[in-house]
Amino acid sequence: MFKYLKSVIPILIACGCCCPTVHYGPQAPPAPVLEQATFEAESAGLISRDPIPCEEWWSLFNDSQLNCFISEALEQNPTLQSAVERIYAAQANADKIRSVLYPQINWAGDIGRNQLSKTGIIPNPVGGNGIPIEGAPRVPFSFTQYETSLTLNYDIDVWGKNRAALCAALDLEQAALADEAFARLTLSIAIAQTYYKLQVAYQRELLAKKLVENRTRFAEIVHLRVQKHLNDQQSYITAQNDLESAKISLLQIQAIIALAEDQLRTYLAGDFTEVICPKNITQQPIPEVPVPCNLPLHLIAHRPDIISQLWIIDSAGKQIYVAHKGFYPDFNLTGFIGYQTIHFREWFQPDSVFGMIDPAVSLPLFDGGYLTANLRESEVNYDLAILRYNELVLKATQEVLDSLALLTLNDKQLAVIQDEVANQERIFSLTENRIKHNIGSNLDYLEQERALILAKDRAVVAAGASLDSVLALIKAVGGGYESCLIEKG
Repeated sequence: MFKYLKSVIPILIACGCCCPTVHYGPQAPPAPVLEQATFEAESAGLISRDPIPCEEWWSLFNDSQLNCFISEALEQNPTLQSAVERIYAAQANADKIRSVLYPQINWAGDIGRNQLSKTGIIPNPVGGNGIPIEGAPRVPFSFTQYETSLTLNYDIDVWGKNRAALCAALDLEQAALADEAFARLTLSIAIAQTYYKLQVAYQRELLAKKLVENRTRFAEIVHLRVQKHLNDQQSYITAQNDLESAKISLLQIQAIIALAEDQLRTYLAGDFTEVICPKNITQQPIPEVPVPCNLPLHLIAHRPDIISQLWIIDSAGKQIYVAHKGFYPDFNLTGFIGYQTIHFREWFQPDSVFGMIDPAVSLPLFDGGYLTANLRESEVNYDLAILRYNELVLKATQEVLDSLALLTLNDKQLAVIQDEVANQERIFSLTENRIKHNIGSNLDYLEQERALILAKDRAVVAAGASLDSVLALIKAVGGGYESCLIEKG
């Protein structure tokens, strides 16, 4: 707990010191509500108090096919590749700002051919209409000048403005790293959600096909009974409607499968020919989600989107410092030294040396309000960063509470439906025995088979909902992301 506090609180305090005019403060997650919700879920055996496996939360499901899909997507998905490129861009930007801290030394050399005006102000005692000066050296009207020089420019960072700008850029680099981690988490969760949605649809398709077969046989038997005047025409029409409804349900499930397969293959960013094997998820145990002991503080220290925003807040605070120091005078040092001559053989001779050193200071006196507006803008940006942080904290809290509630309710629903399936299986077994002893009819058999198929379908849907709520909770607590704030502290 103290480790997390040491990693987060100093950043918020430092940012507050940089911006004394800020009107908003960071919001903390409601600890009592979160702890109560996690206590109830833990009491029901749905979560554990162990840390999530770092960056490999999907190993909780013990599904080799899912592991393969996520690993493949993390290597070649363009969304994640874009997040990595944004890290490189932030690093390059920090390197550019870092360069301002050092002297800028440049070398230049040129050979120029010049033509002077014979009637201009350049004095020449020979010919032309220039101003004659007695004893002046002869200046040729056409000449070639050879020049080479080293130039030095150095912005003396007296007030630490450039160093603060560099720290702000480094904060944005850390924010980009956290954004990439959040993109990895979002992508892997989306793959798992689509994968299990597809597995649910595969099982429902098998059950839907059995239901179509069941309703087809039922309609055929009713039709024979109508021909023998044992049932009326209305019974046959009802049986036909049931058959058509079963066919429509099968087509809807097949449409879900087609869309989910395309979506999953899009995440994989492959050639859209990946083989996806069906898996019976009703036989797969629902994993316990590892939830940290101090969940409220964990949301701040281990949610990559919140960590990214903390770095942005830190950067915005330093930008206020930079804007504030814009009102102070700047100190610069400029100088150059080199060789200049119109005689090639004397280019590097001591007499051809020329140079200058120019210390300078500049103080803004009137800028039309630019510096004031820039300072206000940086303060507003800091306020917006704090408000965005508060939004993320509220969103994270809602996601955790929603996923815990759904996890609990879906677990109860799944237990009830599993009991229903067990009861339907017993009824179906009894119906089979009745038929063997000529006590029941084939219509009774088909009706009980239909009830059993529908109960199994509800069980598959409930299992899929439970897995989806598990995935939502894993995403809500940040997966296995490890914050780098401790390194900064």
